[in-house]
Amino acid sequence: MNIRDVLVTAIVFVLLPMCFLHPWKGMLLYSWIGYMNPHHLTWGFAYNIPFAMIIAIPTIAGLFFTRDRLSFIFSPEMFLMFALWIVFVLSTQDAFYPDDAWKQLDKVTKILAAAFLTTLLFQDQQKIRALLWVIVISLGFYGIKGGIFTIVTGGQYQVLGPPDSFLEGNTNIGLALVMVIPLILALREEQTNPTIRKLLVGLLVLSVIACVGTYSRGAVLGLVVSMGLLVLKGKAKAVVLPLIIGGALLGPYMLPEKWFGRMETIKTYEQESSAVSRLRAWEMAYNLAMDRPLLGGGFETFSVATYQRYLSDERLSDAVIGTGAHSIFFQVLGEHGFTGLFLFAALLMTTFSSLRKVIRQTKEIDSLRWIHNYAHMIQLSLVGFTVSGLFLSMCYFDLYYQLIALTVVLRRMCQIQPAAAPDSLAIRRQAFGGDIAPAIS
Repeated sequence: MNIRDVLVTAIVFVLLPMCFLHPWKGMLLYSWIGYMNPHHLTWGFAYNIPFAMIIAIPTIAGLFFTRDRLSFIFSPEMFLMFALWIVFVLSTQDAFYPDDAWKQLDKVTKILAAAFLTTLLFQDQQKIRALLWVIVISLGFYGIKGGIFTIVTGGQYQVLGPPDSFLEGNTNIGLALVMVIPLILALREEQTNPTIRKLLVGLLVLSVIACVGTYSRGAVLGLVVSMGLLVLKGKAKAVVLPLIIGGALLGPYMLPEKWFGRMETIKTYEQESSAVSRLRAWEMAYNLAMDRPLLGGGFETFSVATYQRYLSDERLSDAVIGTGAHSIFFQVLGEHGFTGLFLFAALLMTTFSSLRKVIRQTKEIDSLRWIHNYAHMIQLSLVGFTVSGLFLSMCYFDLYYQLIALTVVLRRMCQIQPAAAPDSLAIRRQAFGGDIAPAIS
């Protein structure tokens, strides 16, 4: 009997009563299982145990008895998310591959339900911070593991995620690392303990190295854009800028030639088979959507038969035919038509709009500085998701929808708290007759 199996199983079952008594803690445990997949790091009986379902049952049951439950937040994001789920259900009714589509609908429904529960249970600073720590530790584990692996092997091999999980592929774990890096900085910014701050910097550095070590071009593009925005916004510049400069100086000497060859195909995409297959996948998704504009082909529609149906013979080849959409937007377009794409894009744009409003409204309020910090980093995390997602099939990634849920919560807290929490600058102006100039930060 392997010690890993025993340890993971013991942790989950010992904490099940807590899930019932405090459902928000159950959601923390559920998120740990969902993002880290610790049972897929075992080799025995725990590997195939449905821990997520086991945790979900007492967590949901506890909602009917606990005082942790708060009021539902009505917001445009939640409305759009619900409308998108309705489209998912309708497209599944007439899917090309109904058996696979119903299975995928079940998974996506659980992801959206978890986002809904996040808005219901995480409506104060302590709980939101705890959730961010769980996300950072869960995905940061693969940043540490992958970063060390890349350094030790000299970047000769791809960094992969946990087997038999949503993050298994190099592109999938690459996107997850791109999204978690700003969240690491969010936690670091509010830390006063110098040791923890240094540990978070180390986690950040290893996560960046691991992301580069995935060989995922989409992930690297998302990483470059999000870190560039971090510098431009002046967020954690003292950490990020040296990392960028160090990477630019040392990268050519530390990374193998084949890594640069892989990245070079971004510019010469027309000569590279996987890039050509990506373009053909987008073409196929568009042709499919034009044939079935309202609801597309349903989940799991990117198959060999669908390619053969919606691409002409001269545009097909063994190198072109694949099972991935290679883009979050074309994935939604092919699987759920223009209706799904419209709602998906509207959800993303509405979330960015809400984050922008939160950032602006909390800029001068000291007591809401933590909301300002979190909103900034969630915004950058979603930028990374969007840029990387242009080239990756990750439109149903759990973290994306959970960050939307946290955006909804931050917007609500921003709306109800400022009146009761005036900023220190306003207080000083009132006390000294209005002649105090704002401090330069």
